[in-house]
Amino acid sequence: MAALAMKRQYDKSHQPLVSHPGDKILLRLHQGYNISRALSPKYSDQHAGPFKVLQRVGPLAYKIDIRSTWKIHPVVSIAHLEQYPQGDDPFNRPAPDQPAPIQVEGQDEYEVERIVAKQTHVTESGKTKTQ
Repeated sequence: MAALAMKRQYDKSHQPLVSHPGDKILLRLHQGYNISRALSPKYSDQHAGPFKVLQRVGPLAYKIDIRSTWKIHPVVSIAHLEQYPQGDDPFNRPAPDQPAPIQVEGQDEYEVERIVAKQTHVTESGKTKTQ
């Protein structure tokens, strides 16, 4: 009985993520997903996106449109996804500028103006790692 009461209480505020192809979602970065190690995880972005949903792969997974340069598999569990807020920003912040893509062999590519900083580290195994 107590377990059923706890389940009902939990289910009141937790809804499973339901998205359709073309919807926009955010990828939660702090659960095993990382884009850049330039900052410590404490100060780095908590979400990446928005990304477009390409298809639903299973009851708990979606295939999303992630850049091929990122080392993240495009099929992601709903545990790592959040719905992208629809409508205006409640805090009236300006929308981030998105650079226009360049078409290269039918693929969208983005041009980098300049590299701001670069760090080279030597790991314990002696390998060189550039960030």
